[in-house]
Amino acid sequence: MTVRTEPVTWISPAVPDQELLAAIGELVVVHVHLDHMLKMTIKSLLGIAVDEALRQLSRKGPVHLRQQVEKASVRKFGAGPVTEKLSELLERCRDVTERRNYFAKNVYVKHLSEPNVGRIALLDSVDQANRPLPSVASVRATTEAIDALVADINHARLKGWLYKTLTDAGQVPD
Repeated sequence: MTVRTEPVTWISPAVPDQELLAAIGELVVVHVHLDHMLKMTIKSLLGIAVDEALRQLSRKGPVHLRQQVEKASVRKFGAGPVTEKLSELLERCRDVTERRNYFAKNVYVKHLSEPNVGRIALLDSVDQANRPLPSVASVRATTEAIDALVADINHARLKGWLYKTLTDAGQVPD
């Protein structure tokens, strides 16, 4: 447990500068694409229609979606190489979601006391420690990692190894 040595001397909420705020906004939007891609992966594994998958998975978060991909894969293919490949993708999903959460779900605060009056910082929601603001570059790097992951999942599902596996199993993925 981290013991805070400085007094709590800020107000909340504070808003980062426009460039950082725009980068965080883009990150959040791109992460929604990742959630959608996980829904489409579940759709492909279960062999159900898009509208049915979206209805069943409406308002489900990334943890639930990753669990459902894993369950559907084990149910369909067992604990073999396909499920292992999907698990590797899901681990990448977990990693970028944690990074997204750090940037988008912690509290941005403004200091009220000397020597940091007016300085905006990040209050870590886990240990309540005061962290420096993330750089725009670090947020954008996470956005790019999510973009690459979405492309990898979509390719596997529509043209790559998952498509071939589903086709070989007699399912026509779409």
